Amino acid sequence: KPASLTEHTYSRNHLTTYTYIRKGKLLHQWVRRRCSISGTRMLIYRENHVEPTTVQLARGSVEEVTYKGQSLVLKITTTYPTERSMYMSFVSQEDYNKWLRKLKKATSKMPDKADLSNCHLEFLPENVFVNTDLKILVLRHNALRERPIEEDIYTIGWLEDLPRFSSLRMLNLADNQLLNFPSALCQMKSLVELNLSSNKLNEVPPEISELVNLKVLHLHNNCLSSIPDEIADMRSLCHIVLAFNQFSQIPAILLQSKLAAFLF
Repeated sequence: KPASLTEHTYSRNHLTTYTYIRKGKLLHQWVRRRCSISGTRMLIYRENHVEPTTVQLARGSVEEVTYKGQSLVLKITTTYPTERSMYMSFVSQEDYNKWLRKLKKATSKMPDKADLSNCHLEFLPENVFVNTDLKILVLRHNALRERPIEEDIYTIGWLEDLPRFSSLRMLNLADNQLLNFPSALCQMKSLVELNLSSNKLNEVPPEISELVNLKVLHLHNNCLSSIPDEIADMRSLCHIVLAFNQFSQIPAILLQSKLAAFLF
């Protein structure tokens, strides 16, 4: 039976305590672990100071259960990467109540913004795609790539997979060393703002006009010398930023368009 534990901290955004964990009901024993929860992620630390186990709580569930006569046990069911259950046992009613509230909030909460800037990423972690309802995705200062032709095992996380975020409104891919405009972006019709500044783009595909809801387009600090005439077909587009490129003059299509503002 878990012993009485008093080591815990609690704040508005972060909750940490020592408790006992059991994974499933068969062939597993209760083990004492330090657990920490923030947002939709819980970390479980082992005593030998190795990297903690990360538990993604989004789209999961928590319920109060009785486990072999114990009255302060929570069952947590997660759905990513596969469905599995674990149990947390508390002695302190105060700890139990705090964790129950926090876990209920975490399992029902889906954040609408993710910021993975400055992470040296070539592709996105697969767990980012748990939340396909993201509204804002900031990926500045990485090295994101399209899926390699020679890839032997299919994985998700490449630029071609970004359209999986079907509700995304703002995407920031500035400073990613992109040589080519990722064609998959033209499928993301929910986008309102797109930032591709400070890359190495030398052209914009005509298919950009398929972004029918796009209002703001950042293309400054690239290697552009022209833009497609199809820009004029983008009825929602209000602002386009093209400074610090290789234009010899303002493109005629901009002078003829009804853009509210373009910055050169």
